[in-house]
Amino acid sequence: MELKDAVVMDANEPISSAIGKIMMGEPCVIVTKNNEYMGIFSALDVNEVIDTSKEKLGTVCEKAPELREGADTNEAIRAFLDGRYKALPVRSKDGWKLIHRNRFLKHLLEQKLLPNKTLGEIMNVPLYTVDADDTVGKAKELMRKNHIRRVVVTKDGRLEGVVAMRDLLVISESKKDRAPFVKDKVSSNRQPIRDYMNKEVLALPPTASVSDAVRLLQEGDVSSVIIAEGTRPIGIVSIRDLLETAVTKKEERIYLSGMDRADEEYLPEIKSAAEKTMEKLENLVRIEYLAIHYKKQRYTGLRSRYEVRIRAIGDKIISVSNADWDIRTATQNALHELLSVAKKMHTKERDVAKERERDRKRE
Repeated sequence: MELKDAVVMDANEPISSAIGKIMMGEPCVIVTKNNEYMGIFSALDVNEVIDTSKEKLGTVCEKAPELREGADTNEAIRAFLDGRYKALPVRSKDGWKLIHRNRFLKHLLEQKLLPNKTLGEIMNVPLYTVDADDTVGKAKELMRKNHIRRVVVTKDGRLEGVVAMRDLLVISESKKDRAPFVKDKVSSNRQPIRDYMNKEVLALPPTASVSDAVRLLQEGDVSSVIIAEGTRPIGIVSIRDLLETAVTKKEERIYLSGMDRADEEYLPEIKSAAEKTMEKLENLVRIEYLAIHYKKQRYTGLRSRYEVRIRAIGDKIISVSNADWDIRTATQNALHELLSVAKKMHTKERDVAKERERDRKRE
């Protein structure tokens, strides 16, 4: 597996110094304190930043898995799936390195570890969209609320473009020496998103293969591809979705990751809630397993704010997320949202089937 040089910064440095590196194309910055590994900082972590000139990297970095030099493929897959990481740190004899997710995906394709599936089978729903006339502020809020890196831009249901978190970082830094999501609104928040969207969108039909997506992702050096029927976007496939396809089917139907030991006392309650949701989901869509990942976002005194992201893996990948100061509340809210999305999908598929049956009878 190919390794690249990493940018390493001290935990006491301001977040603004790391944002500059990310804007220049770095997938993440490795954060250390007294030469000890603390975590990584990426564009996604900017969501919860209030003032980048005052907050320090050590307060917001995420403790991503640290890979050993020479780690095997399965170990790397599990590490990437433990969170939403564009790259992971590797401590080598020559210092800190990074293993980039895009290059790792190419390695999986070359090793023939990705299955022969269509993108329609593995695409991620729901697809989060904004209208081309919506404001930059609305796009930011949608990403912050759903803990996502990008949104699709449409006009009358047609695919127009895409806006990523990094695009909004560039806007805010160029307009004003402040990062996005600060307390004081910048003028760009009121401008239409069409002025900032990337019109060169990578899109494939749902009948395209996994290998088609990998090749397109490598050529464009991006982390996702839009799935569209003609000009209508219907889903998205990310590198994470493709990594999911390389995982051997899990023995456990509920897979939890990222939970702190201090919160493990809530495991029985959380698993019970997830199992009840699974039972209801199986009446609506085919589900193989639930992947539930936790991240402690920020600290206020002795309190921690939890972000939970749940992915239901089956015929399609359904992703939802929620955040709360209580890990149980965040989980329960995300499970409710997951069930709501599945119900909508079930109703839509049922209505489509009825319409097809009516058309058949008319013939």
